[in-house]
Amino acid sequence: MVENCTVNIFSAYAPKIGCSEEEKDHFWSDLEEEMEKVPADKRCLVGGDLNGHVDQNNHVISSIHGGYSYDERNAEGEKIVDFAVSTDMVLANTFSNKRQEHLVTYKSGGRSSQIDYLMYKRKDLREVKYCKVIPGDHVSVQHRLVVMDLVMEIEQIRKKKMQGPKRIKWFKLNEIELCRQFKEKVLEELTHEIEDVDEWWNRTMEIILRVAREILGESSGKMFENKETWWFSEEVKDATKQKREAKKRCEGTQMEEDWMAYKEANKLAKKTAAIAKDREYDQLYKELDTKEGQGKIFKLAHMRNKNTKVITHIRQIKDKDGNILRNERDIIRDGKNILRPY
Repeated sequence: MVENCTVNIFSAYAPKIGCSEEEKDHFWSDLEEEMEKVPADKRCLVGGDLNGHVDQNNHVISSIHGGYSYDERNAEGEKIVDFAVSTDMVLANTFSNKRQEHLVTYKSGGRSSQIDYLMYKRKDLREVKYCKVIPGDHVSVQHRLVVMDLVMEIEQIRKKKMQGPKRIKWFKLNEIELCRQFKEKVLEELTHEIEDVDEWWNRTMEIILRVAREILGESSGKMFENKETWWFSEEVKDATKQKREAKKRCEGTQMEEDWMAYKEANKLAKKTAAIAKDREYDQLYKELDTKEGQGKIFKLAHMRNKNTKVITHIRQIKDKDGNILRNERDIIRDGKNILRPY
């Protein structure tokens, strides 16, 4: 605990290059399994000798790599990158523009390399103020000390749970059986004869809505935030579908091989989503930087402004005198005197 803040710290020592692939895969699988136990809203730091080289030449990993590293990537470095992408961690060492000597973490027999890393949750990257290697201080004879300064926001603002109105699942009318039941139930109850038009309409509407809630059901009303899907590609959808199927199969059989298959599918889905999102954002930024992209910027700003309007669905209403208002300014001005939507 750091005052009122919980930080989960993992000290890791990855198998060396001479170890078997089975031993290496087992290490990274176990580490990822432990990481999954950490709540998504908690801080997490992974540090240690990961025995791999990562480079900055691949734009696909730009979301977890700052662009500053030593040595070319090797097979062990690929495992480090895969782990960082699937767990949404950043390689903090690579976000500081230092001299090559201040990137080297290991020296032995005239050979220099960068194999020690500090990893931090990507969503908390703003808290990393400084990260470097101190050449004069050695943890061991070959390894150098890697330090990182963090400025944590202890008092976090609690997000209020958003609750919207419950909505009838009208889309279920596409199912033939439910559509038949709904129609029969409504017609069965519409046997009354009412002469007054307003009373007839109110009674009919009440029956339709009540029957719809009984047969079609309602949504929970929960509002999910930050669920962006505009960057979803077919590859992401397929990987997500395979993950769901693997999880369902794992929960049904409770077998070890199905559990391992689910872990692999989950890891692949996270990696695929991270790569797709990073690629689409890069493309978006490139488009916005062009002359044609200026129009898109104004369009996005207009859409954002429109979505924050108080009135988004009511297009025309009646005022207290029965006059129909269609102008948005008039609707806002006379909103307190609204009798009913028209």
